[in-house]
Amino acid sequence: MEPGERVTATWVVTDLTPLAGSTGELWLRVDAGDAVLEADEANNDLDVPFHWWPDLTLTAADIAEDGRVTIHNRGYLTATEVLLEVRGSSLTGRVQFSQTIAAIAPGASAVAPLTFTGGLFFVRADPLDAIPELDESNNLATGIFLAWQEIYLPLVLRNR
Repeated sequence: MEPGERVTATWVVTDLTPLAGSTGELWLRVDAGDAVLEADEANNDLDVPFHWWPDLTLTAADIAEDGRVTIHNRGYLTATEVLLEVRGSSLTGRVQFSQTIAAIAPGASAVAPLTFTGGLFFVRADPLDAIPELDESNNLATGIFLAWQEIYLPLVLRNR
């Protein structure tokens, strides 16, 4: 390198599984063995915050008319033991259905069949925020299912 010159290095990570459970900080160091004689050896380290976590997402469009819901992982690590809850009437309403999905890989989706009564409902992935994610605000979707009942009324004719 010439004096004052900058060099850009790109590091492509293809397997992020060793980073699962990491603290969220990456350390970069140049000239680790002090092989290059420098005026300032103390400026060769850099802390870089990172968030290579899962990101569970679902929207109202992910709720199918047949009662299935699709949960997506748009993050960088596999989300494991993903709790899915359906509550009726309000976010604090009674839990009508819950299911745990074993794992959703990065870029993958999982489909869960919902079981609940009709009406307004709220579907939430990771309702306890047990999984560290890139964005916790995109785990909720609402929907409404109407329970149709057919009623047959007899037709009575009178002769007068």
